[in-house]
Amino acid sequence: MKISLATDTLWWDIAKSDPDCTYFQTPDWFKIWEKQANYRTDAYLFEFSDGTKAIFPMALERKWLGWSIWRHSSPGTNYGGVIGKEILTEGNKSSLLNWLSTQKQLILRQNPYTANAFIPCEEHSDFTQIIDLGQDEGIILEKCSKRHQRNLKKANANDLTCEIATSREDWKTYYEAYLDSTRRWGKATTRRYPWSLFEAIRASNHAKLWLVYKQGKVLYGSICFYFNHRVFYWHGAGFSKYLSLRPAHFMFHQIIHDAKTNGYKVLDLNPSGRQSGVVQFKKEMGAIKLPAPVWIQR
Repeated sequence: MKISLATDTLWWDIAKSDPDCTYFQTPDWFKIWEKQANYRTDAYLFEFSDGTKAIFPMALERKWLGWSIWRHSSPGTNYGGVIGKEILTEGNKSSLLNWLSTQKQLILRQNPYTANAFIPCEEHSDFTQIIDLGQDEGIILEKCSKRHQRNLKKANANDLTCEIATSREDWKTYYEAYLDSTRRWGKATTRRYPWSLFEAIRASNHAKLWLVYKQGKVLYGSICFYFNHRVFYWHGAGFSKYLSLRPAHFMFHQIIHDAKTNGYKVLDLNPSGRQSGVVQFKKEMGAIKLPAPVWIQR
């Protein structure tokens, strides 16, 4: 097995050739986090003896003034692991696992779609929740809970509109909604993102910020990433004083309609940070669970 660092061009080529690759395993996502000062990217190219090629991207995060380095298979503990056009043989997986065993302080969240799954180290169970966009929109709505349907009906009666953000000012307003949300969430907030991260995301061709308005005022918003026939909901926030209008219910069905119209197959609502209320909201949308365990090698 030969190991080297892949160029971004080769990384993109392999990412696009792997139908199971997620947005969070692409150079685009890693470059966004590189703009946060303490991250560096290494995309390892594995060339096996049978001619198979695979890439294992890794983001190195420096902590404690560089004294500690954590290796993330995807920044932000998003879907990671190996990507490649071919399914790896057991021998190839074994060689890769031997190499991974040397990578200390490694965090890897399993890509729930990959055909190249393996268990390299200590496993912590977790899951994502998804909506199959191959269904008719009427069927999707029928699978929502009665409470969700009532809240959606209420939202539809509130004269709301939903648009994709086009300006930096739109993104700044969303960030203000996020800050308002963090105050509401309090200690339940597992991490706080700086404005610089949202600014970097805004430059991505794979990102859309959806905003819900009423009479010209932003009520709520969500950031989604689009790649490989899947839509990945990554982040959502809203102003507390408008939540009674149910803007989140309204927004998700606009996202679903747009995704189906543009040929996407899955809406992945992402893991919920073990927030029971968030898990319940997604369940009431009719979302089903897929395993997405996190592995930590110390």
